[in-house]
Amino acid sequence: MKTNFPKDFDIEAAVQAIIDDEPDLVAERDNLIEALNQIKAGIFARTTEISDTAQVRHQAGLSQSQFAKALGIS
Repeated sequence: MKTNFPKDFDIEAAVQAIIDDEPDLVAERDNLIEALNQIKAGIFARTTEISDTAQVRHQAGLSQSQFAKALGIS
């Protein structure tokens, strides 16, 4: 998966800034570094597939109820 995360993003500095802002997170330093490295590499915990029907409805600019009425199923 492609990411717009800057290649030169200083993960260590970002984690330190987070900890400086929220000192209780010092125990999570390694997890924060790992998470930011995964994001930088384009690895995400979850992806969502949007159905063709939802895409068409969105392109038409209709709510779910409007779309259902247009199809005669509501």
